[in-house]
Amino acid sequence: MIGAVLVYALVLVCLAVFYVLYTDSFALIMLVCLLVLPLLLRLWVRLACRRARCSLTSSIQACTQGESIPVTLSVAYPGLLFLPRVQAAVRVQHAFSNTPEVLQLRFPLHGRNTTRLTFHVRAGYCGAVRIRLTGVRGYDPLLLSRARLRTVLPQTDVIILPKPVPVELTRAARPVYAPDSDRYAAQPGDDPSEIYRIREYQPGDPVGRIHWKLTARTGTPYLKELGYPVEACCLLLVQASREGDSGSLQSLEMLMTLAYSLPLALLRAGEPFRLAWFDTDGVLRERTASEEGALALLFREIYESIRTDAVPVHAVREGFTGREFSSAVLLTNDSTCALLPQWEQVLPANERTCVLVTREEAPVSDTVRILTAAPDRAPVINLIV
Repeated sequence: MIGAVLVYALVLVCLAVFYVLYTDSFALIMLVCLLVLPLLLRLWVRLACRRARCSLTSSIQACTQGESIPVTLSVAYPGLLFLPRVQAAVRVQHAFSNTPEVLQLRFPLHGRNTTRLTFHVRAGYCGAVRIRLTGVRGYDPLLLSRARLRTVLPQTDVIILPKPVPVELTRAARPVYAPDSDRYAAQPGDDPSEIYRIREYQPGDPVGRIHWKLTARTGTPYLKELGYPVEACCLLLVQASREGDSGSLQSLEMLMTLAYSLPLALLRAGEPFRLAWFDTDGVLRERTASEEGALALLFREIYESIRTDAVPVHAVREGFTGREFSSAVLLTNDSTCALLPQWEQVLPANERTCVLVTREEAPVSDTVRILTAAPDRAPVINLIV
């Protein structure tokens, strides 16, 4: 556009000099036309761009790492004026990366038509990918003026699921027998004294335990928990770190790969589990999933809310004091393994494991089984549940 403006200014100066030297009426007419032309072109572009509507969508909400993401830019234009050039800037941002990728798209816009432009984005890392339309501008034929097109749907988010790594399950952890658990109830849920607590329904919870009366009265689905903790359940706690070498994209990718592979293996083996993490406010979140589709939705929530700095000690104590599980696994890429002392002291479990993603030497513990995984090499995890 700068080049077009310079050429226009040069032609304008030449005509002005020609008119001054020769006092020619034709040069005067051309000079006046050139002075009025930018105003007409600007009005043309503004009227055309005001009626256009842009949206950015993707036909998929989740895909596996390495697959391409089809993204469609749609521009609905009911006007009559033709725009020979429209330029759109698309920003692709990975959740764990500070370096976005910017794509430039150019296309013409015809009157009374909807232009659809489909392009593909390939995500080399797992995680949440945000694809945002940062700006769409229309230009006149001479590239002297431009105007923004209105955007209705400016962004779309896609979850990139990791490629699962092999996980071997060894059923050796002793179950936890809670007196108020389902094991001791002939008809679970019939006796109100057996209800441990009532909480909001989460995706993956059994539908048969929904508190229908409370749900109908409040309009929000609630669930009856009959025994907590259950008699055999694996706790998976994910702690992400972005400090030092631990915060590299490779390290975070391997951590999320393990955080997806372990519950997927438990889900396919029919083993109950609870996937937990601390959100950005330091609040403990716990979820479960009954099918692989629900696990994919669960990872969207993890990517959007997981805390990537140090977890306060009091949050660990408040979240796990008095809890009991048959097995518990800490997944972390923190090379200092700051949560390990709390994992040993606060959480009672018959089998405790720490999977550490690091290239450094692993710490030694008498009560926690320590497994290491290199950030750039997929390990084979033998999990005791």
